This record gives sequence, structure tokens and C-alpha cells, in this order.
Amino acid sequence: MSISRCPEVIGVVRRRRSAVVKMILEESFDTYEKMLRHCSEAYSVGDCITITDVCMWPQVQMTEIYMVRVKEELNR
Repeated sequence: MSISRCPEVIGVVRRRRSAVVKMILEESFDTYEKMLRHCSEAYSVGDCITITDVCMWPQVQMTEIYMVRVKEELNR
């Protein structure tokens, strides 16, 4: 492969990576939402913040970076 094709190859790799990250985020939020359907408390597990709630924040930030639609899913 010639050096002139490197930007093209990098673009393809980034798009594939983005697609994989989107898929993983969507699946993980679907699973998390199913778990939350059985909870009526303010947080993921009970009335206190747990490590689950803390670990969700980076996931939410990733949805913003990779433009995954979460709000539509949460409003069901």
C-alpha cells in the first residue's frame, strides 16, 4: 500500500471503530435499561449512589462522542 492511501485507510478504520463502539454502547444501554425496569429507586441499586451509577457517567459521555441516541430510548 502506498503512503498516499494512508488517510483513506485511516478513515475506514475510524468509521468501523465508530460503528463497533455505537453497537456496544447501544447493547449495553439496552441491557442497563432492562435492569432498571425492575427498580423503583432513585439510583441504579437502591437509594444511594453505587459504583454502577459512577461507572455510567463515562458511558453517557461516550454516547455524546459517538452520537448514539440514548434520550429516545430512555423516554419509552
